[in-house]
Amino acid sequence: MNKLTFILFLIPLSLFANDTEHLRLIDGQWQCYQEFVEEGMATKIDSRYSYRSADLTYTTDYVAKYIYQEDIPLGSISVTDQGTFTYSASKMRYKSKHLSLEVLTDPVGVLQNSEEDLLKEMKQEIAQDNTEYLTTFINHLVWETQDPTDGTTTHCVRINELESKGTSSP
Repeated sequence: MNKLTFILFLIPLSLFANDTEHLRLIDGQWQCYQEFVEEGMATKIDSRYSYRSADLTYTTDYVAKYIYQEDIPLGSISVTDQGTFTYSASKMRYKSKHLSLEVLTDPVGVLQNSEEDLLKEMKQEIAQDNTEYLTTFINHLVWETQDPTDGTTTHCVRINELESKGTSSP
């Protein structure tokens, strides 16, 4: 019986240690890319995230491009978001605090015709998102997460500190 109690005691500690290590690795800046297709429309998202694990805050800037049937550009939007996050059992949940969206391109008028309603709807979706994104892999250079609602994977690479400041290393 003592072995079972000891094993049960170690399991929560190992989960906590894993989350602590993940948070240490998450801290910093990441370039992420995601692509998915719904009803013939592809969405391509290129984002930059900055995480501060000490106070569980994040900022992100990204551009989402919408393409219909692989070759008809429908438009693009820019999103800037700041907020907090929680991280437990390798799952991250975001809580947006300051969010702005802007239409960048709209070659066929899809976004302009309903711009206010569409942007309000997008803001509301982001603000109400309670998805717990699962970390499937992380090390000091690469981070992959999975959206449990649709199985899509987001691939991120760490941004070199010198590169992010506009300088290059020798």
